[in-house]
Amino acid sequence: MFTQTMKSAFRATALSVATGAAFVLPGVAGAAPVLPSADCLTDPSDITNCLKFDDFAVYSLAFLNYQNGEGDVSPGDTYYVRSSGQPINDALVVATSPGGRRNNTDLGLAGVDDAYNTPNSVPGNSSFVNFLMESPDPSPTFTGDNFNQTTQGDATLPLWDVLVSDVQSFLGGEDLVFWFNLNEENKGGLDDGQDMYAWGQVTLTDTATNTSVTFTLSGNDTSLFPEQSAAQTAGDSILPNASDMWAWVHGEICVDPATGDLVELGPCSTSFGDTVNQNLGAGQAAFALYSPDLNTALYSGLYDLMTVDMRMAHIDNGYEQLFILNSDIPTNVPVPGTILLLGLGLIGMAGVSLLPRGGRRAAA
Repeated sequence: MFTQTMKSAFRATALSVATGAAFVLPGVAGAAPVLPSADCLTDPSDITNCLKFDDFAVYSLAFLNYQNGEGDVSPGDTYYVRSSGQPINDALVVATSPGGRRNNTDLGLAGVDDAYNTPNSVPGNSSFVNFLMESPDPSPTFTGDNFNQTTQGDATLPLWDVLVSDVQSFLGGEDLVFWFNLNEENKGGLDDGQDMYAWGQVTLTDTATNTSVTFTLSGNDTSLFPEQSAAQTAGDSILPNASDMWAWVHGEICVDPATGDLVELGPCSTSFGDTVNQNLGAGQAAFALYSPDLNTALYSGLYDLMTVDMRMAHIDNGYEQLFILNSDIPTNVPVPGTILLLGLGLIGMAGVSLLPRGGRRAAA
């Protein structure tokens, strides 16, 4: 088995080989909860602790907190992740608003974009706005910056770039986890409500050979179709391809209080079940986004640049945030050491490797 000790040892070696630098002790990226081993099964009756959105396992922190017997997420709870003040100052921020922390260069990293500006204070009158990482690039230029920039319609998208060596140093050898704030109107529903749509893609690139591997968060391959997915419409057709689906971000979910199982996405439609609020605002993260394949590729030594493409639709209220902190997620997956050391099998990876965890069954 690929134990936690073996994982840490490998990542320390990979970091040293890739950067020529000494290994940075874990924890430098700031405090974040240890997440359970991802178990996002496709049978709704067997969902345990997360939902599968294409290549990413998505954890609801409110749901994990509920399962842990702590009720609504509050300071001091196991799955409370503060995203304002000093904690967000210590994070690697991909997107926030002018009211949030947008300067990543003061983290002492050699090559990283500052955070993109997300919509803020959108009127809650059944209208909405969309979000793309459009020009201008919110940072000074560094070698590798804008290597993967693209276009969408008439918009130029520089995207968010960071050197892989900087990500590794920031994480200190631990798992890369994206944390997302849901900060919509607290009324339920999509427009003028708690729900929204999201899409994201992380690309790791070897800029010397122009080879890359991508990991996508979308509604194209999900655990609960179509409840997790939404097709593009005339008002939100801003995804790369016409066939791409949005990931539907629900502000509320319904949970069986007796078993901890997910009953439905959205508020409870009957008196049965507890409605759990996932719309936690700008001050604390609502979701954790994790891909074990992305983490393996990140520490493989094959790539020198990481690019994030983040898109959102049906935003009202706002602002949403996306930021990076480290965590430590057990995978319980046996992986041949030669595959890890040589980096074989990384190109063309898709999906998330998931194994059920022992003990009491949870929900998603």
